[in-house]
Amino acid sequence: MTRLLNTCRLFCKNQTRTDWLFYTTALGLLAGILITLPSWATTRTYPLVPVITDFALPQIVHTVVLTLLITALTYGVMHRKYRAHAIGIALSCLIVLSLLDITRFHPWVFHYFGILLLFSGLLKHTAHEQILDAARIIVGGIYFWSGIQKINPHFFTSVFPWFTQPFWENQPEFVFLALVSLGLFVPLIEICFAIGLFSRKFRLVSILGSTAMILLVLAALGPLGHNWNSSVWPWNIAIFLMVVVLFYKTTFTLPEFFTRLKKNYVAWGMVFIFWLLPVGNNFGLVDDYLAWSLYSGTVAEATLIGDQLILETLSPLAENNQLIFQQWSIESMNQAPYPEPRVFFSIFATVCTQFNDDPSLQLKITAPENTWQLERQTKTFTCQ
Repeated sequence: MTRLLNTCRLFCKNQTRTDWLFYTTALGLLAGILITLPSWATTRTYPLVPVITDFALPQIVHTVVLTLLITALTYGVMHRKYRAHAIGIALSCLIVLSLLDITRFHPWVFHYFGILLLFSGLLKHTAHEQILDAARIIVGGIYFWSGIQKINPHFFTSVFPWFTQPFWENQPEFVFLALVSLGLFVPLIEICFAIGLFSRKFRLVSILGSTAMILLVLAALGPLGHNWNSSVWPWNIAIFLMVVVLFYKTTFTLPEFFTRLKKNYVAWGMVFIFWLLPVGNNFGLVDDYLAWSLYSGTVAEATLIGDQLILETLSPLAENNQLIFQQWSIESMNQAPYPEPRVFFSIFATVCTQFNDDPSLQLKITAPENTWQLERQTKTFTCQ
């Protein structure tokens, strides 16, 4: 035991911030893939939605690509030699698998992809500090836009009360009122975290705040709370660990950080992707998930309506001639649906073809008419 502990101490002593960032990212992605393994397979009731129309691969090739992805990530964790090549292979596999089914390209995959890109052979001449700064921009952008997207009445009146239900349920009314009132400040808190991490004066406060947030999220969504959407559990842990790795015991100020960015072109690329690109979501140009609209209450939702016997062949969760996409997706793949109407249409078209355009089948899509209005617009479509 003593020898093992000494080996662990020596290993930890020899690791840099960059090393810990890589381990956190690679292991987080591996954990996410293994938890949502049915999502990465072809044999499931929830249809695949290729990004490129009719893009498909034989099942055996699909399996090989997935196996290669897991193998490359595992090799990268275990060995330094040829790590950049292994990560390049893993990223290529991740691109192919996401093109085969956009449902796989969840925010946590997007996040891990951005970090792993910094370790690929494409950026092999990038200095370690430049990699860390680029990663800091990624993490800060996620916190910032996650907060921005929650500034809407849907989050305050629906999402946050549901989120905190395990804490106020069966408690005195004042507990409910206190927690719901806290929801009014959650978006601002996340935004302040994002900015505070880059400020030497408020950095420690932001790190401690992110610690409290991860504990709250895991308590609410974990086994002791809603026990919901376990695919994001390891991601929340990973992003918290990244905050510690990237910002804890650093001394740079915000002006100093901007000065370092002058020749860090990789970091400016991440500024565009993780800070500027989400702006397009306000104009319908960027998907909600790619703009970090997470538990915001503003994404589209879909329900499949039809004969109960037909729906039960797709999921045992079908009830009263209805199958909610979110329940269907999580039951089938342990992964929430990709919340875009075009994706719902594609899935509905596949179901219609599968059941010969059964006249009972309908697709119901609901989405807020306006970010600042509580009313949700509902549209219903048939196979025709």
